[in-house]
Amino acid sequence: MRTDEWGVDLNMTGSQKCLAAPLGMALVAVSPRAWEVMEHRSKPARSWAYDLLRWKEWWIPMSRGGQVPDGAPRRQPVSMPTHLTAAMSVAVRLILEEGLAHRFRRHDVAATALRRGLAAMGVEMFPDPSILSNTVSCLKVPRASSPPRSSRRCATGTGS
Repeated sequence: MRTDEWGVDLNMTGSQKCLAAPLGMALVAVSPRAWEVMEHRSKPARSWAYDLLRWKEWWIPMSRGGQVPDGAPRRQPVSMPTHLTAAMSVAVRLILEEGLAHRFRRHDVAATALRRGLAAMGVEMFPDPSILSNTVSCLKVPRASSPPRSSRRCATGTGS
């Protein structure tokens, strides 16, 4: 995502979203404007894990907009999942080795093949085809084979 270019103030995703890393980590980008809004909120955050200002104070170095002097020891508000951090490192290395252009193309080819196969079976996709994702596929289950509780199913790709 072109967070800065698009003027996005808060961008969050999970480690499992198209990164092929295990579920359990959040990646967060915060604009200066969003930090300012958080700093002036009327009520303090109620969670240690989700209080981004606490992360800014304890974890983010000054060179990146935080309050920790560069090179100084940092603290984290919650226990760090070191196994997930290591897995994320490997996932990012694999993405960079493959190259974004190739990775995006591979997802496009796989999504197109899936959609064509489903169309050949008479299965409808949603939402509107103009906004379909290459990493998440939602379909309408035909009525004849529809499960009793729901008529929609989504499959989320891992990005691997």
